[in-house]
Amino acid sequence: MYPARSGVVTFSAPQSEYNKQNYVVVILDKQPLSVSVDSGTARFFVIYGKWFESVYGEGSCEELKVACYFCPAENPCDDIGERSRISASYGKYEVYQYVQHRGTLDLGQSTIPLTFGLV
Repeated sequence: MYPARSGVVTFSAPQSEYNKQNYVVVILDKQPLSVSVDSGTARFFVIYGKWFESVYGEGSCEELKVACYFCPAENPCDDIGERSRISASYGKYEVYQYVQHRGTLDLGQSTIPLTFGLV
């Protein structure tokens, strides 16, 4: 992954069976997360694990191809219900609602602050 001057992060991933499906592993707040890299939207968001498991059952995040993000103790998101929700179009017909969260993205040799969405 390489940070660009514009603040955009680009991913450099070798071809493998894993990333032929558009999945890469990123490290957010020290959590390795499998995410789908897609051009359906310019926004970057991940599934909020606490919410997902409250709806689909404990351990349901483990069944996903993409990983759930759980807010760590050093970067809590207890106020998530009070945050403003943002709607984003994805592809032609889908709309996601998310809240913004600030964390860190590990780039290997450095770690940078990153604002991302929690769905």
